[in-house]
Amino acid sequence: MMVPHPSKSIISLTGVGVHDDISASLFVAPRDPNARWDDAGFDNRDPDLAESFQQVQLQVKSDVMFHDSCFLLLNRFMPVDQFVLERLYQVCRSLPYPLVGTTLSWGHDYGGLVRIDDENYFPWEDRYFDREFNAPEPPYSSDPVDASEALEILRAEPTSPPKTVRVEAMSSNDETTGKIAPIAHDPLCALPTEICYCIAAELPTADFLNARVASRALWPAFHNQSFWKTRFMHPSNEGDRSWLFETRDAPTTTDWRFLYHCTCDNKISDTLRNRKRIWQLLRSIPQVLYLHWSELSTSAPEDSTACVVASAKLRPLRRTGREGFEEGCRITLTRRLSFPQHISTFTAYQVRFCDGTYISGLKFVDAEGHAYEVGYRSPLYASSTFDNTLKGFVVAAGARGLRSIQLVGSDDATTDWLGDPSKSPKTKRLISTNRSITGVEAGFDGCKLLSLATLSLAKGELQSQEQQDIQASAFWYPEIPGSALYMNSSPVLYIPRLLESYEPIFWSHFGGPAGIRLRHLTGIGVLHGGGVEQFHFFYDSSSVPATNLILGLRRANSRAKMIHFPIDGSGGEMIEQVDLLYLQPKVTSNAEVEDSLPDRGDFLTCKLTTNWGRSCLFRPESRSLDNTRLYPVHVQPGTTITGFYAEQHPELNYGTTILGVVSEKISSN
Repeated sequence: MMVPHPSKSIISLTGVGVHDDISASLFVAPRDPNARWDDAGFDNRDPDLAESFQQVQLQVKSDVMFHDSCFLLLNRFMPVDQFVLERLYQVCRSLPYPLVGTTLSWGHDYGGLVRIDDENYFPWEDRYFDREFNAPEPPYSSDPVDASEALEILRAEPTSPPKTVRVEAMSSNDETTGKIAPIAHDPLCALPTEICYCIAAELPTADFLNARVASRALWPAFHNQSFWKTRFMHPSNEGDRSWLFETRDAPTTTDWRFLYHCTCDNKISDTLRNRKRIWQLLRSIPQVLYLHWSELSTSAPEDSTACVVASAKLRPLRRTGREGFEEGCRITLTRRLSFPQHISTFTAYQVRFCDGTYISGLKFVDAEGHAYEVGYRSPLYASSTFDNTLKGFVVAAGARGLRSIQLVGSDDATTDWLGDPSKSPKTKRLISTNRSITGVEAGFDGCKLLSLATLSLAKGELQSQEQQDIQASAFWYPEIPGSALYMNSSPVLYIPRLLESYEPIFWSHFGGPAGIRLRHLTGIGVLHGGGVEQFHFFYDSSSVPATNLILGLRRANSRAKMIHFPIDGSGGEMIEQVDLLYLQPKVTSNAEVEDSLPDRGDFLTCKLTTNWGRSCLFRPESRSLDNTRLYPVHVQPGTTITGFYAEQHPELNYGTTILGVVSEKISSN
């Protein structure tokens, strides 16, 4: 367990505690890091010990705790004296605690202990669920630090010792003797054998075995004991058998190839299988802990104005506890950075978690070579030559942080994505149309960038949210709609939160570019349960991309019913009007009815009308129309409806909460 010292602003490590109160999720541990809860004389319920600071009480969702065996393995993977304990604490405090979980979420499945539901949830949604076990489940219930099996394997006599390999000039095809005939198009054959050994040592075993098939120059390494030793004792613990750390004390005569064979998954017990699982999870931790904070340049002037903010899903930062931090992220550090308007090069530092990479820091370089930097530096980064006046940024963000970024110049030239934008909503809200950008305001947690705002010295020019374009200001998934598309809305859709906060909108271009798929459309179906859960689009062609077939991502509940509306696309029939059915807002007088707008949770369904005068109100027969009202979606004149966009309630099966219409100008030809 890691806790803040009661009288100092430092982080200390406690001893091994015990789960004291299941109902309260309470742990009690001795303050002495070398003590244990089961030591003689330690009474975890003695109030006098707590008052004298000999013990400490911790809450599961309030403090940072490690399973004893897991922390011992972490100490084996990277000894505690090789990193700053405060860094581990900061990183752990940056991780959410899922509402239905029992531990911090690192973005992985804990090797099978957590179920990640990517089928029924979008990438930015909380989709981590603990698996339930009614009894001890192998291999998770086995003690991963038990060394008895490992020592027994090390004592075993090799059953088939490898042949002695003598590497000579490459003049034959005999792999076992190390004599390799050069192949005309095999560049590795031109390298000294020692260099080929070095190359082999850096490859994962599976990649090496594949490369060995492609290049005979790597054949001798297969019979070389030094190569197999690197599988166990790679300097950075990258070897796929580095979890067998008992080999660090093995004799020099160890048969490493035989040992590798003995430690295959089908030959080891649950104890070592569980250790291997945890060891693989630990691989992502060092590069996060070794990030270091960097600030180069002066801060922005005090009269700088933060124009627009693009952020991940921010949660409130509380002094203690994790209440309200079941998903998303929390800003713990904010910095303002000033730089010249003309930028020569730009660098985005990145940190890799199990669910992908995130931006950890930013670096701007002007034409004179002066650097302006803020955030966490990392060996993993991407740079781009810009040589332009900065007009703004395009940002891709997940719920837990910013994942990728593009710079936009005054001539609208855009850099490549720096970072990985895939599977993340994107926004153009940080592109300025009427002001000069003089800097940025960046918000961080303990390891990554969470928010970015543009700064300007100009005042009174910023457009109000009502004047901003939803197409440019909202977060869109999977991509930002093109400029030729019109994102039409009804009055109930234009909500400032979509333009200010992290509220991703997803969309489907069911009609295709310029409406090329409208003539293949045979029907639209709505899966209706507790609300509108999904739109299904049906075609007479099998060449339609899968992304055009369904709008929405929810598991149908037992009450869900598919309501189908046939459309004769080949005959020229198409959707001409969309109306949204909402519950009538609660008002105190009849005069307020026309001016009142419903809440997003009051959306019930929609009505589609075609150019042939046919219509369908997608509602179950049991749904009453009492106290409801239709709101029309205003479609840009002269355009044709070719898509829908929507937002869904974060709770499973609640359904769509907003619905808008995509339209575009289509040639009559």
